[in-house]
Amino acid sequence: MFTQADLVAGVRAGEGAGKGPRLSVWRYDQDDFTSRESEQAIRIYMARKPDCDGALQFWLAALRSEDWSPSGAEAGTCAPMSRSEFATLIRSHAAQLKRPVPSEILDPSRFVAGMAMYTDWGEIGLVADLGDSWLAYFWETTA
Repeated sequence: MFTQADLVAGVRAGEGAGKGPRLSVWRYDQDDFTSRESEQAIRIYMARKPDCDGALQFWLAALRSEDWSPSGAEAGTCAPMSRSEFATLIRSHAAQLKRPVPSEILDPSRFVAGMAMYTDWGEIGLVADLGDSWLAYFWETTA
């Protein structure tokens, strides 16, 4: 998909600045979880591949939607993930949702490749190639 060096270079060059791909967005705030006190939030972004110049442009567009700073963007680890690791992380963080995440993001037949961009105690960021589209998944808690 892209390397950490590609990410840093893309951020510094302003790649994807301006008009980016049209993003489909699903947002879940703390009221969408069975326990509001968990203070969790999930945001999912998808874009069709023909609408993007590649995974890096898509990831940077998703980060801009998240109001990330360039230094935060450059910190992405770009750690490859297996289909199983990807699905397990999403399922574990979405388990307490009152309504499920879109089924297409967990369809194993669509998964081509994935990367963990950050996996801290209170937040995760993932990007994946789903064959015909790109996916960015963000989870966080302030609890």
